[in-house]
Amino acid sequence: MKILYITLKDLRRALRSPLVLAFMLVLPSLQAGLPYLAFHGFSQGLNVQVTRLVVANLDQPVAEYPDFQAGILLTTMLQDDGLRNLLEVSNVDSEFAARLAVDERTADVAVIIPADFSAALFRTGGRVTVTIIHDPALTLGPAIVRDVVNNFMDGFAGALMAADVASAYIPGMDEATRLGVMQSYGDWAQTIGKSLSHSVHPGIRYEASPRVEESQPVMVTLIGPIMLGMLVFFAFFVGAISAQSILREDEQGTLARLYKTPTSRFTILSGKFLAVTVILALQVGLLLAIGSAFFGISWGNWIPVVFNGLGLVIAAAGFGVMLIAFMRNTRQAFLITGGVVILTGMAGGTMTTSFANLPSAFEIVNLLTPQGWVLRGFFAAMRGGMLEALVPALVSALIGLTCLAVGIYKLNRRFN
Repeated sequence: MKILYITLKDLRRALRSPLVLAFMLVLPSLQAGLPYLAFHGFSQGLNVQVTRLVVANLDQPVAEYPDFQAGILLTTMLQDDGLRNLLEVSNVDSEFAARLAVDERTADVAVIIPADFSAALFRTGGRVTVTIIHDPALTLGPAIVRDVVNNFMDGFAGALMAADVASAYIPGMDEATRLGVMQSYGDWAQTIGKSLSHSVHPGIRYEASPRVEESQPVMVTLIGPIMLGMLVFFAFFVGAISAQSILREDEQGTLARLYKTPTSRFTILSGKFLAVTVILALQVGLLLAIGSAFFGISWGNWIPVVFNGLGLVIAAAGFGVMLIAFMRNTRQAFLITGGVVILTGMAGGTMTTSFANLPSAFEIVNLLTPQGWVLRGFFAAMRGGMLEALVPALVSALIGLTCLAVGIYKLNRRFN
């Protein structure tokens, strides 16, 4: 009962402290919440303003190919469904009307296709100019239109080259076959373009590793490691801050009075350590729930998650008690323990959880700190590993118990 009384007294004091509450919940949630809000828009897709485009197609067919007009192909390409969210295309019948639309701001960009567009494409060494007029204050819309026109011209030039090569190897090839070669090349170029727009090349086979789960939204895959890093980082801060109640009561004289009562030192220190443990358990449980409910983070199977949560609680509590045992007063404790927690947290990798391709030496440094073992266990749980996650949890708990033993030994000698 005495242990429970001491525990409840320290719990009430800690939960009334704005500093403890800030380090428990507010700061970790903000550290993960701000990137979540920043990347939330990307997960929903970019909201780009539609560019109003007018096209003046003045192109005339050539005598050799009366049924072919390159201007119509370019106009169709600009009106493709894939560009509908970027370009709002309308047609005008003259260059004057196209220029007037931009001048009067009823259109953002105008494309003027010249009358000899098809003829120039078929002439050897022919040159042609497609005029693009736009509002000088705009950048994205004109760039999109310019890229579409350039891609069309490059593709058509490639089709002509393919037809010329085919003609060289097939003597007496008729015009219908030549057009067929050009059409085949155009279809191939269009397929390649659509594939590359999705970062996939049709000539490359892509296979996902069987151990990798289906891709998640960027905000989930990014926020999960950030939330985990902040959870571990601030848990060790809360452990050190909560353990300072020992120094505070020593300065106020209440600890000396407790030692003069029939209550044993073991009971007093056990009650205080239990209070630190309960506070940390509340923090870890609430932050795990917040990460799952509000940020959509999947922590993994509940068994390794629970074991790693216990390992984190024991490690943070024992580490905090050990640090406080070597401090003389609360002022010294606030400065030194804060610095030690920050340095070990950085060495343990709590600040770099979202970084990729870190040096292998850094992983070794991580395991020299309790934070590094806790992170390894949680990451293994998130990947779906069971034994891989339980071993770091056990190591974290052993480190915490070792630190606790050192702290209790030092405190017993100090207050003996």
